[in-house]
Amino acid sequence: MDKAKLYSKHNEEQTQSAKKFFKYFGEFLREKFGKNSVTIIDIGTGCGRVLVEIFMTESQLNFSKVVGVDKSQAMVDLAIKTYGNDHIYFHLMDIQESIPRPMKFPEFDIVSSFYCLHWVQDLPLAFVKIKNFLKSDGIFCCVFILTHILIDIWNELIDKYSPYMNNWRGNFNYICYLENADEIIKKMLRESGIEIIKFIDEKNDMFNFGTKEFFTASLEAVNPCLKLMPEQLKNEFLHDQLDVLYNLQKGKENPFDVKRRIFYFVGRKNLNSNIIE
Repeated sequence: MDKAKLYSKHNEEQTQSAKKFFKYFGEFLREKFGKNSVTIIDIGTGCGRVLVEIFMTESQLNFSKVVGVDKSQAMVDLAIKTYGNDHIYFHLMDIQESIPRPMKFPEFDIVSSFYCLHWVQDLPLAFVKIKNFLKSDGIFCCVFILTHILIDIWNELIDKYSPYMNNWRGNFNYICYLENADEIIKKMLRESGIEIIKFIDEKNDMFNFGTKEFFTASLEAVNPCLKLMPEQLKNEFLHDQLDVLYNLQKGKENPFDVKRRIFYFVGRKNLNSNIIE
């Protein structure tokens, strides 16, 4: 997901869900941390907008150190340019790979990850690393998206664009396709050493993209297959994507008002767990 500038202008879906997280858990976090100084690391921070403009604002917490990490250099560069200062830092890091030495398990009060972990293939490994980032009384905050109409659209287009999309399903964690994903992710968290405090499974979480232009740009910003396509074919794909959307949403007053399934949850380090990376 290296279209950093495009993503930064079309991530309203992500920011809406982040705001909803604080409707569910904002009071819990404020009661937990009060006026104390708080440190945070955000996994999959993207362009930094959700971390700085939503988490830091909506939580109303007193942050002394803020770190955002992402595996995209373009995203990290844009985040540094937009939000970096003497207490907000951004670093290149892939939660599935080795942690850079300066980041080797410093402990944070909060580890957050919004709209990121569905891209991660080895979730148990990611959860262990997240657990190791937490202080003994730290909190893990997560928004995890599962079902989305973009998955249905790409499924419809895979035959026509197979040379470029054969492995696209591998970009999403397999639990995104399972009805009992809530049971699986809870089990993964427990076995990784994270105890769930509060968990909400929103099976009918709605987002309105508004216009075909915004819908197209939003999906283009996160589509890992487009960079493989010739420019002419890419334009054809974007057109076909809209046709499939209209067909899937046939009969609905607004085809750009789409349903998602999203997990909103908070957890804490299980002090009885001895699991390390």
